[in-house]
Parts: sequence; C-alpha cells; structure tokens
Amino acid sequence: MRGAERETPYREGKTYTSGETPEGNGRETLHRHLVSRFRSELAKARRGTITSIGEEGKGERQVLAFNTAEWLRKQLFDAQAAADYASAPQEDADLYYNLSFAWDAVAFSRLSEKGKQTASYGAIEYVIQEQRDSVPLPPKGVQLLDAMAEVAELPGYAPGRAEIPIPLEIMLSESIATGLRRNNVKKG
Repeated sequence: MRGAERETPYREGKTYTSGETPEGNGRETLHRHLVSRFRSELAKARRGTITSIGEEGKGERQVLAFNTAEWLRKQLFDAQAAADYASAPQEDADLYYNLSFAWDAVAFSRLSEKGKQTASYGAIEYVIQEQRDSVPLPPKGVQLLDAMAEVAELPGYAPGRAEIPIPLEIMLSESIATGLRRNNVKKG
C-alpha cells in the first residue's frame, strides 16, 4: 500500500489520514519528533564532556570537547554500516549512504579539521562513483537532514531540499572542483 493514504483512528473516533495528526500536519509532527529525539541522544552523548579546563595558577580556558556536527556524522556512518551488515533493505543502505554525503556538504564548516579532510576525500569519491556533484535525498532523507541541521544549528541551512549540492570549491579548491566536474559529472 505504498504511497496511498492510510486512515488511522485517533481520539474521539475521528479518523485522520497518514499525512495529518491531531497535533498538526504529519511533516511538522515528524520533524518535531526527530528534532526531539536527536536532542535527547545529543544530551546523552554530551554527558561527562569537558567544556573548560582550569590549570593550576592559570585561569580557565575553553576547550571544544564536543562537536555536534561530528557526532551526527558519526551516527550516520554507524547507521550506514549497520544497514550494510544487517541485511537491511537496499533502500535503507542507500538512504544512509546519500545522507552521509549530504550531511558532509551542509555541515562542512562545522566539522573538525580531520572531519573536513575526510569529507573532502569522500566528496571526490562520491563525484567519481556517482558521476554527479549533488546528492539526491528521498523524503525520509530530507526529513532527517532537516532535523539534524536544526539540532546542529547550522547557519544558513535551507530546509526541505531533496537535492543537496556538494560545495566542491569550498571542500577542495576551485581548480580541482572544475576538473572533477569536467571529467566525472554527467551532463544532462
């Protein structure tokens, strides 16, 4: 029954289609649920991290002990690996594969230097293998990416996009990006 609206009974005997709930439309409700869940997991991950260090005879200095963008990136890689090894449907493996590259594209400025380096190498690999310089996302991927971007407070993120351009000029250099596109990206 894929793609068809299913009716679900809710309070007071009223029925709602799968696209709506008593609390609002399905997309908004799902987005709030995803953001809430990510924030809950993020809070658990942050427990016990050091945010400042005081040295004897010196004042406290701030230490970046937790990077939300990096943590979400790791969660995506773990989900992708789990989908690959758990005989999950190919659709799930493809979702996390594409979502990890889309995340690197939108969160690049928030990644650590090591994260930026691996994201850059990954972007090269993606462009060569997929022969494209943008990452397509199914509706579920769009919803997950939007929720992740909200939780990571990415500046300038535009929600609702099903196609995420890979910022090759930022990740690499203009000359490398131009050559990579010219030699690998299918036209039309």
